[in-house]
Amino acid sequence: RLVDDAVVVLESIHRHQRMGFNSYDAALKGANAVALPVLASTLTTMAVLLPVVLLAGLAKKLFAPLAITVAVAMIASYFVSMTVTPVACRYFLGHAEHGRIGKAVEAFIDGIAAGYARVLRVVLPWRKTILVACAVLVTGSVWVSMRLPSTFFPEIDESMEEIYVRMAPGTSIEESSQRMKEMGAALREELGEKNIELVLTNIGAPLLARAALYSPNSGPHMGFIRLQLSDPEQRTLSQREIADLSRKILQKRFPGVETLQSPGGLVASVFANGYLAPLAIEVKSENLDELDAQLHAVADVAATVEGVRDLYPTMQVTYPELRVNTDRELSSQVAVSSRDAAQATLEATLGNINTPSVWVDSTNGQSYYVVTYYDGKAVADANGLAGLPVRVNENGNGGAVALGTYGKVTRSIGPIVVERSRLQRVGHLLMQTEGRDIGSVAEELEAKLATDPRTKNIKTHFVGQIDLMRATFAGLGVAIGLAIMVVFMIMASQFKSLRLPFVMLFTIPVSLAGIVMALMAAGQGFSITAFMGVLMVVGIAVSNGILLVDDANRRFVDEGASKVEAIIAAARSRFVPIAMTSLATVIGLIPTAMGLEAGTESNRPLALAVVGGLTSSTILSLFLVPVMFIIFAKKPEPAAEEEHAPGGAHMEGAHA
Repeated sequence: RLVDDAVVVLESIHRHQRMGFNSYDAALKGANAVALPVLASTLTTMAVLLPVVLLAGLAKKLFAPLAITVAVAMIASYFVSMTVTPVACRYFLGHAEHGRIGKAVEAFIDGIAAGYARVLRVVLPWRKTILVACAVLVTGSVWVSMRLPSTFFPEIDESMEEIYVRMAPGTSIEESSQRMKEMGAALREELGEKNIELVLTNIGAPLLARAALYSPNSGPHMGFIRLQLSDPEQRTLSQREIADLSRKILQKRFPGVETLQSPGGLVASVFANGYLAPLAIEVKSENLDELDAQLHAVADVAATVEGVRDLYPTMQVTYPELRVNTDRELSSQVAVSSRDAAQATLEATLGNINTPSVWVDSTNGQSYYVVTYYDGKAVADANGLAGLPVRVNENGNGGAVALGTYGKVTRSIGPIVVERSRLQRVGHLLMQTEGRDIGSVAEELEAKLATDPRTKNIKTHFVGQIDLMRATFAGLGVAIGLAIMVVFMIMASQFKSLRLPFVMLFTIPVSLAGIVMALMAAGQGFSITAFMGVLMVVGIAVSNGILLVDDANRRFVDEGASKVEAIIAAARSRFVPIAMTSLATVIGLIPTAMGLEAGTESNRPLALAVVGGLTSSTILSLFLVPVMFIIFAKKPEPAAEEEHAPGGAHMEGAHA
């Protein structure tokens, strides 16, 4: 888009040279002829990106720098096109006779433009047919667009895959570690050395509290497998294919083990919005047993949705535990409180991390914290825990009593972790998809949850990537609406008319046909990058309409031509710059749209939207805009003439 302004100015100067003007006059008149429409085109392109700055959250962080960069670059492009380009044309353009090839190319371009003008003259009487055809095409495109896949951000092959593993509660760390090694070896064997470079396994919850904050493991039965994949060029399978194949391998060879696939790259982690999977449903309840039952009911319904895989409830209420119940009446007789019993239990099992002892090295005076705790085997059962000494502080006299003397230690089950959101107890159901987009899966699952007898009374809502996607899409929808309003105001002030801007705005809906067709052909859907492409198409498509309508309106109003002759002459004159600017943008984005290079997955929907939208908008608007111009164009009312001439004229006539 940055070269479009210079292309339009260059074509105008070249056309004036062919009309017989010398280099100086051609540069001056050619630049002046397109100065205002090029300015309006530049302002519309800037205007469509301005609402992006008004977004909030992740969308603003992603695309506000892009919008600001493009806006500043467009300003610089306009000034260069209006100053440097005419001067360069004055000295370098048109001083030599075209060769045989140059004349052939020029004749070919003139032939296409003349042919377009002849076709336009033939189809203009069929205005109703053109309007109905465009309306049907736009309506069909809207219907198809509502059925396209939707995701927040395109899948990127980051050559990193992560598999979260959960075994039966109560599985020992030794058994879990052995099972994880077997799973890693099975993946390496089945997937092959050509696809996998490194298999890393992690099992159990970290002992350090700070490390536990960043670990997905909450117990010895939980872990994860991280796969470092080979570069995409060296692999025989894509990352998505490896993920789906890994799921089948683990389900076949390790039945009963819960797994959750997740892209392990940085980009996927950021867009997951803090969750381990792209699909996450949150359920709230203060009763843990009720919360667990609701989560499993939601999971049962989710299992009926096609494409849902790896159902992974975060709530676990069956983890084995030793429960200490203190008889407060008896223990108070020796000044032992429930807090004392709890403190003794925690220090014996986890260590005195809250109040560590301090040891000073006499050789260098350095202080060290000393954390002590019992051998895990000594307190592994109820009898061992009941024998723990609890300090007695009655009347300041030291001493100790066994924990089981005034308390009862029993085996039980309970939650391994309690999640909270906004001070409320919550549970999450994490899910992955296979063969479907997360947008359609979320819509179908919501509909089933609202009607299924097991879940229709349960309050659920999506969090994570789905919540982020919906909020961002809503914001981008508002941004597109604001962009169209700003473009309309700019054109209304430029043409001093409220009718002509509608003519140029009709280039926007016909671009939807190309956008939908391009995304469908590439197997893509709507995403945040595709919406940014739609915004750019709005600005570029309207710019083409401005070039055409400005010339036609000048011929119609200033030169007195009829509507039909004015729009045909303008179409013949402005066909070349419109085609050149559109082709420059389309050809420049074709490599990205085709995904020819690794790492272009994120920008591919944007390129597809621009290529498809600009192609359909350019082709269709070359016929639709002339039709709309004939319908909407109207000459301004002439200023009312004064009934009497100025006094001086009367006096001069009387004297004569």
